[in-house]
Amino acid sequence: MNLKDLFPLPNSEQWLKIIQKELKDIEYQSLIQKNDDGIKISPVYHAHQDLEQPVQTVFPEYVSYYDFPLSEIGFLETQSTFHDDKNAYQTLFLSLPYQTLKAQPPLDNAYILIQDFFQENHFPKILPEIPELVQKFKGWVLDLSYLQESGSNNIDAISLGLFILEKIPKNLSIVLKTSVSNNFYAEISKVRALNYILQNFGFQNIKLWIKTAEINKSLLHLENNLIRLTSEAVSAVLGGCHFLTILPYDLNYKEEFSVRISSNILKLLKHESYLDKVSDPLRGSYAIEKLTQSYTTQIFQQLLFWKTLDQNDLWKIFTEKSLENLQKIITSYQNQQNILVGVNIYPYAKETRQEIKLELPKKLNPIRIAQLL
Repeated sequence: MNLKDLFPLPNSEQWLKIIQKELKDIEYQSLIQKNDDGIKISPVYHAHQDLEQPVQTVFPEYVSYYDFPLSEIGFLETQSTFHDDKNAYQTLFLSLPYQTLKAQPPLDNAYILIQDFFQENHFPKILPEIPELVQKFKGWVLDLSYLQESGSNNIDAISLGLFILEKIPKNLSIVLKTSVSNNFYAEISKVRALNYILQNFGFQNIKLWIKTAEINKSLLHLENNLIRLTSEAVSAVLGGCHFLTILPYDLNYKEEFSVRISSNILKLLKHESYLDKVSDPLRGSYAIEKLTQSYTTQIFQQLLFWKTLDQNDLWKIFTEKSLENLQKIITSYQNQQNILVGVNIYPYAKETRQEIKLELPKKLNPIRIAQLL
């Protein structure tokens, strides 16, 4: 007996008629909204909209700000990089300004991160020299999280990252660093889309390093950050990454207790939620697959747009879009279209909050929403 014969599945038009009947006077189209990345979020997804984009995922290795573990990559804190016994580590992680790295002699055991790569007026000057510079080292860390923490939406930041990666020698080992925020389904889909692109379009030599976002963290209601960190960590794991950094819940990077509490989140996901047992656990989910496809399409479209611009215009337009997007984000929190408990709903006393309040930045600079409300 075939259940499909007994219960025939309605097509898209029939589904919409059924849904609209149940909604009565509420128009179904009014329920479709766009998230901060401009991706349409529908209340209903079904198989007729399904477009699978399978990805290979692995359970990530934890990378702590407090104690970078010795691993295949061998991340280290910046201040512990320069010491007498350099042979104590397989690989060094150098996070330095561009001019310092430019003068640095070749190091075949070092990964580099250019601290000022995305700072004002630096990008157009540095970008042409990147292909030659990075070949002096074992690998390069491209930190897109700086852009995301400064207000850039995910599509703009990731597409710009791909624009840069296309200029880098394919034999170089690269770590692509991005951040995940608390928009749960969108963040999963964003990471899956990025994984799909890296695995299928000539970027197979790239490892993905994800950090939980700072931009959405409370500065006063610190315990709420633990919930956000957990949501973000799940998004990163389900989306797929090789390395994961979970911020200290109180943003105190020097406090061992804070770092340990946050690092335990990943241990719980592994040993109690068994997220390390399945590759691409959300494959086949209609909503996630559709959102993944939407992100993939939008990222490629934006990448094509960046390619039409020269580098000076590209950076100018990117900066303008990012600052406009940051303003939209702040407005959405001011209007409580987006909610951060302890920040724009159930906040601490205003006189206490005035101590952390800042003006909206006029250039790309990592910021926290709590300081702008």
